[in-house]
Amino acid sequence: MRMQPAPQTKIDVRLLICKAGLTTLIFFALIVFQSKALINLLGGFALLLSLVYIALYDRKILHTQRYLLFILLPFFIGFAFSVFSSAGAFGPLAFLMRFKFMLLIIPMSVFIRTKRDLHLLLGAFITSGCIAVIYGILTEQSYGTFNGFHRIGRTADMMVAISLMTFSCLMLSNFKLSLKSSFVHLLMILVFMLFSWAILMSEIRGSWLGFVIGCITLFIILFYVHRKASIFSFIIVAFVATFIYVGNIGDVKNNIKRINQQVESIIHTDSNNESNNARLHLWKTGWDFSKNQFLFGTGAKQSKEMFKTFFENQPNEYQKKYYLALSYPGDYHNSYLQIYIETGAIFTLSYMAGIIFLLFIIIKSINVVRSNERKYLIAAVISSVGFLVTQIFHSDLYHYGSTAFYLVLFSGCYTLNRDHPNLWFTMSRKYEF
Repeated sequence: MRMQPAPQTKIDVRLLICKAGLTTLIFFALIVFQSKALINLLGGFALLLSLVYIALYDRKILHTQRYLLFILLPFFIGFAFSVFSSAGAFGPLAFLMRFKFMLLIIPMSVFIRTKRDLHLLLGAFITSGCIAVIYGILTEQSYGTFNGFHRIGRTADMMVAISLMTFSCLMLSNFKLSLKSSFVHLLMILVFMLFSWAILMSEIRGSWLGFVIGCITLFIILFYVHRKASIFSFIIVAFVATFIYVGNIGDVKNNIKRINQQVESIIHTDSNNESNNARLHLWKTGWDFSKNQFLFGTGAKQSKEMFKTFFENQPNEYQKKYYLALSYPGDYHNSYLQIYIETGAIFTLSYMAGIIFLLFIIIKSINVVRSNERKYLIAAVISSVGFLVTQIFHSDLYHYGSTAFYLVLFSGCYTLNRDHPNLWFTMSRKYEF
């Protein structure tokens, strides 16, 4: 009797790539607050897997995920025109290295396919933030030096995005009289409190301002879509602030004078504050310098030496007046000015137009999606607003901190696109907010 050959198990390559891509993205979100090296490694691997998947199975992805156009089109415009920058032939490579995190939107759009996938991604992101704060506590990072794993400004800006996302979802989640619902909401309050405290402990004024403006924006939106939640949000913020102060968490009471001084320095920009003056000098000289590279910029990461040459060629009166600019040559402490100087007006305008358009469509579509889906759209808008405000004073819109921004922005784009994929180009008056 002849033996029958054992049946061959066919490997589903498509499913294998999807699982590998999703797993990579979850681990990426899990270490985003911890390691630049792993961000590069996991982010690059996720991008590679997504490009392979698109080439084999999803070549029409731009038809089904149209929001991608508003990120990728500016990216390729900047990449193409960077060859005309002062960096010349090296411009495209320098541009790619500078703005690589814009491409994170590709693997997320490919491998996040269900609401469960999105929850896993955002849950890993929140867990990463909690680990960073706990690490700061365990290593006794004090007020003004609290930074988790990354440098202090980057961690604070990322905390703004994740804190506002958590707060928005908390305010718009359906509360039920059950043990599970009570536990989830209590956990979200504790997480929001943890992140808010970490932002305060960083003593980064730009992050404070972004957080406050994000909260105000949330209050305004909630006033129109859910007035009870708007009132409750005030109560939560007041409770968190009171709890941190009364509990003297992180020795806040002994630093209240420093906190007041920092708040005053935000309001009174004409005060004798060296940090304020340095930024004003950098912004003024950076703007003057940019006029020489209006369209195509200096090229990514190329402005430092060129700026020094420009500054040294200015009259002595100019140099004496803006002397603090040489303290940070090539680092203008303003993401928008930095991007404009390095890439020129064409990319800067197209990039900002794409981001603004996405946020505009998301906020105009709040009443289009189901009520239980609104929290993702509102969270994406609020977190993005808070993070983008911080970038007026910082330089993380093109650095590792931008990973937090693209994660929260994607969550809103994905949620809207899942049920309304054609809405990006067909917005009409009936969807007005």
